[in-house]
Amino acid sequence: GYPGVEEVVAHVAWIQRLDRIAQAFKMVTLVIGLIVLISSVFVISNTVRLTVEERADQIEIMKLVGATNAFIRTPFVLTGWLQGFVAGLIAMVVLVMAMRFVSGHLPELWFFGRPQLVGFTLLSAFLGAFGSALALRRHLKL
Repeated sequence: GYPGVEEVVAHVAWIQRLDRIAQAFKMVTLVIGLIVLISSVFVISNTVRLTVEERADQIEIMKLVGATNAFIRTPFVLTGWLQGFVAGLIAMVVLVMAMRFVSGHLPELWFFGRPQLVGFTLLSAFLGAFGSALALRRHLKL
């Protein structure tokens, strides 16, 4: 339908194959992301559980003098939140530095925007707090 164009060659089979490969790559990326997400919660939960076990005597004394579970839980959850936040922040700083290094060689490479960087950091903080709360829930029998 364009002037001067007589014939169009479209490699539809090749494009469909490329699309299937892209879809498979998306699924593999999703599965790996879920594995990393579950692993991070598991590692944080076990780390906090070890810390709680280390301080079991202190926690028992706090319970005996009338401390509520929320009072006992708060420092551990805040610590988990802070550790997750710092870990996410470090990861994003490393990625930004790597992107700046690589972008000189690959100018067409796309990278996350500021909202995604902040979102990932906050997600990391949430996962830290969630892992801590999960470990304490089991220990404090809430």
